Amino acid sequence: MATQERREPRGFEPPPWEREAFERFRQQQAEQKKDAELDEALAAVLGAQQVAGEPHQMARSVEAVLAASENEKASDDDTTSEGEREAARVVSQAWVERMLVDLKIEETAPTKDYKVVSSVVSGLLLAGGLGFVIWSAVLFARTRTTEGAVAVASPVASATASALMMLWGFMLVGGAVLLWRKYNVR
Repeated sequence: MATQERREPRGFEPPPWEREAFERFRQQQAEQKKDAELDEALAAVLGAQQVAGEPHQMARSVEAVLAASENEKASDDDTTSEGEREAARVVSQAWVERMLVDLKIEETAPTKDYKVVSSVVSGLLLAGGLGFVIWSAVLFARTRTTEGAVAVASPVASATASALMMLWGFMLVGGAVLLWRKYNVR
């Protein structure tokens, strides 16, 4: 038995119904690795410039990279080496970054009209939510007594109804807070 040949363990092979998903996963990992390499190449092209400051400065540095790559592309149209392909990818990445910076510059802050409307609506939601919470607390306190219309139903049903009404009130208060924070807090 000691002289028998040992079989090499087989590598992992996905089941046939999941092969396509594994291939997509491998491709995504390869793309992420390429993107990381492109980011490093872009950082090397931009050099030691600090672009963390003003967005206009970043847009100007990206424009400089695009112009330099266009000059290189015009001089060597025939050859497409790996370095040129990588430079083209860096340029496309720089182009996307430039577009994002331009969009950030064009983005507008909410105007005062939105703030007024959101404040009024959130105030109404807050008042309604607090009204529901207080009303449900009063109805819950009445479930133990035999007076009023609440006593007609069973105490368990009345307590459940008042708890649901309290939950609805808390949801209205939460919605008011979220709406107010969205348009009034920067």
